[in-house]
Parts: sequence; C-alpha cells; structure tokens
Amino acid sequence: MGFISKKGDVVLFGVETDYGVIATTVDRHIGEIESFTPPTYDRKVSVGHQISTTDPSSYKEDTQDYTGGKMEVVFRRGDILEYIVGLSVDGVVGDADDHTLTPTDILGSLSIALARYDSAGALVVREVYLGSVLTSATLACKKGQNVTLSIGFECKQVTSDATVAVATYFTDNPILFKGSTLTLTPAVGSATAVSTITDFTWNFKRKVDVAKQLNSLLVSHKCTSDWDSDCSFGFYVIDTDELEAFHGGAGSQDAAATEYALDFVVTNGLTLVNERTIQIQGSSSKLGTFSYAEDGGFATGNITAIIKAMNLVITDATTDWTA
Repeated sequence: MGFISKKGDVVLFGVETDYGVIATTVDRHIGEIESFTPPTYDRKVSVGHQISTTDPSSYKEDTQDYTGGKMEVVFRRGDILEYIVGLSVDGVVGDADDHTLTPTDILGSLSIALARYDSAGALVVREVYLGSVLTSATLACKKGQNVTLSIGFECKQVTSDATVAVATYFTDNPILFKGSTLTLTPAVGSATAVSTITDFTWNFKRKVDVAKQLNSLLVSHKCTSDWDSDCSFGFYVIDTDELEAFHGGAGSQDAAATEYALDFVVTNGLTLVNERTIQIQGSSSKLGTFSYAEDGGFATGNITAIIKAMNLVITDATTDWTA
C-alpha cells in the first residue's frame, strides 16, 4: 500500500518541464516519511501614510516568498538526490546497479506533492509545491539503525489538487547500517583505514539565487549554483595510526592540513541482488574538526572531512533512475 507516516502523509514528486508549471506526472515516491514541514509563505504587506495625515492612505505590497520546506524519510532509493547533487550515470555491476552522481551546475525544478489516503484507500493530493528547488540534503545514521535522508527545498508557489494520484513505489529495502569502511589516502604516504565507524552524517548544500519579476507577486526564478559538502564520522579508536592521521599525522600540526582521497562505504550487510550501499568518494578533501573522548572506557573520536571534489554512488536494484 506504500509507505506512510503516522499521520498518513505521502510525499511524491515529478520533474517539471517548465519552471513553476506542474509536472505532467507527480508519482515518484521519495521514501518512508518520518516528517514533513511545508514551506512557509511570507506575503510582505504593510500600510503607507500620506503627508499631513495620521491615517494610512494605502497598502504597500511587495512579493510572496515560499521558504523553508523540509522532509525527512527513511532512505530507500536515491533518485531524488539527482535534483540536488547532479544527474546520475547508471551502470550494472554484477547483480547490483550503481548510480554515480557528480555535482553539476544546472539542476531541474520539481513539483512536490503532499498527499494522503482517503477513507476508501485512494491517494488524494492535498497541496502541490511548484517550482521546487532542492537546497540541501543530509544522509545520516547510527549503527544498527536505518539510514535517513533529510531534504530542504524552496518553491515558487503552492497550488491545490484534489485529483487521485497514483504513486510509483519501489521494492528496494532500507539500508540498515550494519557497518562501513573509511579509507583515507594522502597524496604522499600510506592509506589509513577505519573499520569501527559508529555513526556518520553527510551534508550537501547548494546556494539558491532568487530573481523577482516585474508586476508579479511571486518569485519568478530560482537557480542553483555553488555547492559545499562535508562528512562527519564517529568511530572507536583501536589503532594509533588513526589518531596520527586525525591529529595531523606524524608531522607538525603547524603545517597545512593534509589533502586526502576519501572513500567511505555504507552497507546493509547483504549480498547479491539485496545488497544496498552508499559510497561517498572525495577525490579532494581535508580533515577539519576533530574531537576525542571516551565511551564506557573506550577511546572515541569524531572527525569532519571537508570535501572539494566528490562522487556519490548509490547501489540498488533499479537499472535506470530516469526510466
């Protein structure tokens, strides 16, 4: 029947041909909904005064802005990430399918619909957020839990649609975080591998530019441009090499931060057609914030990697995301 939240909400999306014009089909299911925060619109209205009078003489109205939409889902398939990170290159690898996303400059706009099941079991769309542009995405998890995906977006305008929607679901299982490997390879020297990751957070953000059109109350255009990304990893320290890498290596901490090729793989621990993985490849990255603590007598560390160039590789059972 699909994946719904406790309130019965379902979030669907479709790709717009023209910015701000509802997609011909809004049927792609994002994932199991944990929470959804609709955009808040700000209609800037004030009153103006005329000289020599205490009474307002007119209304002054500027624009309507829709801002701050956010959703959190249990990660099932990553095709929504195409519209913030970049278009994917799909390829078959053994019994699984890889989708490699590389950041690009120009991304498409989406129609994002909030829907719910009625008493007869039909999926009815309540609101559609047109001209939606994704601004941020966060993948996060702690060991033994499902990977979650949080998405931030802004939109041009909101409309209502009471038609019955047909949701296109997918059969991929959630990624239960069974384990991961983190490999850091400096330009000069040997690689450091960490296999005791306890949690991770991957952030990807894009700058959104807004233009206002003459004689229009709505934001007329949003485009995405500059991006930044970082990864945070929590881990148990079991090897002095790990500490040396995260403290700045055997050299002086007064030297510039070492540049690493970062390779982080999250797996659900299954094999063959049921295998689900997320791989973050940072071909150019440096290690930033480092903290060191104890957990029940165990030495723990937390490190933030700042990524300059990257790929995001999602493995699932879908041959072609754009089909």
